[in-house]
Order: sequence, then structure tokens, then C-alpha cells
Amino acid sequence: MGPDRSELLRALHDRIQSCLECQRQRGIEISKPDSMERGTADARILAIGAAPGRQAAEKQLAFAGHSFTRLYKTFVKAGFAGDQAALRREMYLTSVVHCAPPKQGARPRRQMSSLRPRCLGEQAEIIRPQFALILGKDAFDALAVKGTFAESVGRVRDGAALFGLLPAPGRIDRWMVMPHPSPLCRLWNDPEVVERTVESLRTLLQDL
Repeated sequence: MGPDRSELLRALHDRIQSCLECQRQRGIEISKPDSMERGTADARILAIGAAPGRQAAEKQLAFAGHSFTRLYKTFVKAGFAGDQAALRREMYLTSVVHCAPPKQGARPRRQMSSLRPRCLGEQAEIIRPQFALILGKDAFDALAVKGTFAESVGRVRDGAALFGLLPAPGRIDRWMVMPHPSPLCRLWNDPEVVERTVESLRTLLQDL
């Protein structure tokens, strides 16, 4: 028998920690936490952001700040009955770029995203989630999703449209684009977007 999915995921996490691809190819000075808790191989939901934030890097926990609280509240509105710990057990929280954003600002992060690290595709392949969430416009743009963010946000899409966006995509039947759960995201002030997002998420959760 070959290694189980948990072993494969641990090995992949070790590779992420030692990866210097952005530094070698683009000369970008990168930083990353000593470790990052993202979730387990048993997660049924794959959530993809743009890059680890400052609090995530400091606490070594993906979506460690207010963003996860907003994400949780949205799930509750959509019918999720558990607490935040239960939601974290259901989710694998990752990003297009796995290193903390460099000090040089947004431009190097876009350069890092353009490399389309294969680790994201391998994460999807190992986990095989029931559905995926693309969180925010930065992640949407980095994955070069067809169409515009405004047209896509809050809508469920067929998994086949995600194939090819990830270098080694897993079997993802359905996915949707959400406003980024950061308190700074103004889309949460748009009632139409919020209602559409909640109802689409409700549809996805019914099949879990």
C-alpha cells in the first residue's frame, strides 16, 4: 500500500516550507512562518485565498484574523450549525501563494502568483474536496478564472471550469467565488451580493 492522504499532505507541507522557487526565479526576498496550520486531508471544503496574511504568519494558522470570523458568520447564515472549530475541521484553508507577502508590496506578490505554484494543485488532488471556494478578487485574478469577478462572485460554477486553472487539479465537482471575508471588503455592504453568496453557499452545504 502507498502512503495515505494524511502522509501525502504532510510531505507536501514539508516541501512548501522548503520551497524557494519565487526567490530563485524572480529574485524576490520571501518570508514564511516556521509552519502553517491549514487543515486536514479529510476536509470536505477547499478554501483558496491569495496569500497568508500577517496574523496568519504570526500565529501559524491560516485565516487567523477577523477574516475567518466573517467567513464563519456567512456559513452560519447559510445553515452551518457548528462552531468555528467545527468549521475549521470541515475546511482546508490554502492560498495561491503559500509564503507571507514580501515587504516590497503588492507587485512582488503578483509576480509570485504568476508562477502558479504547483503545490496548490497538489493540495486539491490530495484532499479531493466536495466543493471549493475562491476567496476574493486577488485569488480570482491569480487563478485566471474566465469571466469577470463581478459576474462570478456569489455564484456556483461547475467543477469542470476549474480544471486547467490548477496545475494538477483534483476532482472538484462544484465551486464558487466569494467576496474576501476581510472586514475591509466593501462587497459585504452590497445586500444583493451578500444574499446571492449566502444562498449559493446554502446550496453547496446541503450536499455535504
